Amino acid sequence: MLKTKQRTKTSKRKIRRRELNCILTGKKQNVNYAKIRLLLSKFKFDDYEKLASNYICSEACRLLKQGYSETQIRSKFKCNNITPVTFELIKKYVKSFDYKEKMLRRRKRRAVSDLITDIQHSGTIVAKYAPEKLKLSDANTLKQLTTGVCLRPDIHLNHDYCCNFCPHFQHCACTAKHWNKKLLKQNVKSNKRTK
Repeated sequence: MLKTKQRTKTSKRKIRRRELNCILTGKKQNVNYAKIRLLLSKFKFDDYEKLASNYICSEACRLLKQGYSETQIRSKFKCNNITPVTFELIKKYVKSFDYKEKMLRRRKRRAVSDLITDIQHSGTIVAKYAPEKLKLSDANTLKQLTTGVCLRPDIHLNHDYCCNFCPHFQHCACTAKHWNKKLLKQNVKSNKRTK
């Protein structure tokens, strides 16, 4: 009996590998057909061309979640790609951003925390208490202070919502400003009786 060698079947099917470039970091990633199908269904793209032109890698997604802007990420990785990134595209990759204001709040928090850490490390900025003295005798200052606000609500409320005894009546810009002629006549009559 002669032993025949069994041939092992090897798949002659070629696995197509394609390259995806991140539009924020510029990093290249080789992906196979199965990974492309997974990414298409996960991020809801219609075809490979749309995915390739709008691909954002996982590292860039992590930085977006932390509150970094697109320009900060591109400058960090020295990426020259200038493809505009819309909120709808970011929303596909970062599921925690339900609406645009949430993303903007996260970016503001990141900017504030970066500023605080810069101040702590440098130590050059020191807050000083330097209040400005305002002159209430100046008409322009009084108009700026009283737009929509009464400076003397104690007088306004105690005299039937009128400003007859207010020293700032002449230059006041408050909308509640009111001169009561009847109150003035009553005070004149009461003064005549007391004499």
